[in-house]
Amino acid sequence: MKYLLIDFGASRIKIAIYNQITKKIIVNFDKESPFKTSETITKQELNILLEDIVKEVQPIDGIIICTIIGGGWIGDVYHSWKSNNKNIKKHCLISGLFADTTNYHVHPHHDSSQNSQYKLDILGYINNIPIYSSLGDTNCVIESLDLKNDEYVINIGTGSQVIYKNNDIVIKKFIPAGRTFLVYDNFFKSCKLNFFEMLNNITPEQVYNSNLDIDLNLFKQAFNYTGGGSINNIQEDNFTINNLLASILRNFVLQYKQFITDQSKINIILIGGIPKKILILKTLFEFYYPKNKIKINSGNIENTHLGMIKYLENKFKK
Repeated sequence: MKYLLIDFGASRIKIAIYNQITKKIIVNFDKESPFKTSETITKQELNILLEDIVKEVQPIDGIIICTIIGGGWIGDVYHSWKSNNKNIKKHCLISGLFADTTNYHVHPHHDSSQNSQYKLDILGYINNIPIYSSLGDTNCVIESLDLKNDEYVINIGTGSQVIYKNNDIVIKKFIPAGRTFLVYDNFFKSCKLNFFEMLNNITPEQVYNSNLDIDLNLFKQAFNYTGGGSINNIQEDNFTINNLLASILRNFVLQYKQFITDQSKINIILIGGIPKKILILKTLFEFYYPKNKIKINSGNIENTHLGMIKYLENKFKK
């Protein structure tokens, strides 16, 4: 059996095919998410997108999918968590496509009042291929981790979460990450400059010596949003591109200190796309969190895909 795994994120749609016989990923690629440039998507647009992905990878026997959490449907339009529409009632992106069918259900990842916690049921069909209960992306990351009591996991993508065990699993959400970086990326593009390329040319010493105070909470859903982002402590001699870039990195890494407070948790594991894109991050975490051992997940398989495979193998009751 071959299963199409889709992680429908806010910036990228990460796609893989899992061969259940060989236990291996045999296809692995990604596409730009429509939510990178838009806060919404219609049912028609979503159907076409999924149908095109299925056509691209056939033959497959089933589809397992996880999606971003926090958005909802208003009529035939899905508003992502980026939307500030006041009328959104939280709902699963994919389940909403099948709201009028007999197979309709919502997995507890998207609605904790549901009772099908550990079961994947057929939700509907895309190009005659069964698509199963839509999972949550953060839940799939957690499922992939085998989280230990002495670990903090920092997932850094479009958004960021700090995940750890304190009897139950605790998730601190909506920490500024890739979504904030993209705002600066757009600004640098308007100046004909490559933000991420320049960011990767910054040295650790430049970060340690940087001195601009930057509030990265520049979108309303951010956990510490107070009206918008800001750049403070601009002096006559310090408002340079390199100091701005270095200060962004310093403030980004230091924002996690309020969550890294349990001295019994000695390991910090960095996962997600941003630590792979901004190579200096591991070094910076080692400097600013000297009591912790910093690890980075540099594997080629997405944690969300690994989590979906675990759900498939361990919790797929026919």
